Amino acid sequence: MLRLPDDMRDKLKAVAKANNRTMNAEIVSRLEVSLATPSQPGIPPAMLAELERLLDEKLGGIKAVIDTKNGLQEATIVRKKTFN
Repeated sequence: MLRLPDDMRDKLKAVAKANNRTMNAEIVSRLEVSLATPSQPGIPPAMLAELERLLDEKLGGIKAVIDTKNGLQEATIVRKKTFN
């Protein structure tokens, strides 16, 4: 017997039903994936993937700002050379 909080049991039951599995099969499947996948302790792989995606997104935005700044600096230098 496995004791689960009521809300966790309800969620597990719904997910098992959506995956056409018994609750036991759902638990076993999730444990197999969890134990077979090396990851940071306590951080689910899906969360790590989402964090990586968000970081890439933010870094892309920062790179765009830097590129724009560099472009403006180059344009200013060219303008100064042209008009001086």
